[in-house]
Amino acid sequence: MVYLLGDNLPVGNFVEHSRFKEIVNYINNQKEILSIASHEKYAASNTIIFEFKDFENIKKIQFNGKLFISDFENFSIENIPVFESRLDCKGVKINDIKINVDFFIRNYIDKFNEKSLAFLIDGKREKFFETRFEKAYVKYMNMAFAEIFTGKIAKGISKMKGAGFGLTPGGDDFITGMLFGLDILQKTGNQNFEELRTNIFQISKGKNQISNNLLKQAYEGRYFKRLKDFSESLIFDKNDISEKLDELKSVGETSGSDLLTGLILTIKMECYATIETCAMNVETTCGRLCK
Repeated sequence: MVYLLGDNLPVGNFVEHSRFKEIVNYINNQKEILSIASHEKYAASNTIIFEFKDFENIKKIQFNGKLFISDFENFSIENIPVFESRLDCKGVKINDIKINVDFFIRNYIDKFNEKSLAFLIDGKREKFFETRFEKAYVKYMNMAFAEIFTGKIAKGISKMKGAGFGLTPGGDDFITGMLFGLDILQKTGNQNFEELRTNIFQISKGKNQISNNLLKQAYEGRYFKRLKDFSESLIFDKNDISEKLDELKSVGETSGSDLLTGLILTIKMECYATIETCAMNVETTCGRLCK
């Protein structure tokens, strides 16, 4: 039976898109993703959490906002608990977050996935990329990153989107992290980033529907559970940040680390609100924040 619902479930007729051991993604005609999963750690605005783990029989889904119908399970969503995907930053100031981010970088950068984009934070991590192809990837992403954070945001985002490996490429995950970072900055500072966030979202959309849906959630400020848990730990300076980082890192092969790299760098650099200009506030160039 169902025991947790996302707070922004898409509606329509859905067919299977991608299947994993504990989560299955379904897509409708509007290219929106509805997911079903077997563990609360997968909670997100577009996800329904079931108690059972066998989704083999669920190939199609109909959902009208009130009634869920599939070839295995039918139910009404009334009286089912809802996961709150918004991040509450009340009472938090951006300067406090920046102090926490500095501490986090100094103490936890080595826990990022070795093949992730964390080399944009600490250049020494380029040593993990050894083949010619990997080195070319590092060079390309450094170039895209430099464009973004020296003011040529549209050009840099266009270069970065779709670049990388996996179900959601590293470039897409990084941009997703940027949008979440801008959400945190807007909630805790005095700047309005709506125009910047809208432009980044529009430019970053591509052909990967999983990435597009994650980008949309980030644009709307809707956090999936593992990211929300980590963000709360970072913002409120909780002592469980190492545990929450491990949980976030487990998202995809490098997706969690790539997303977090974008989020951390955006907060660190504190982008400002036009698509072709971006204030730069770093210790050194090209994002090398760790000496």
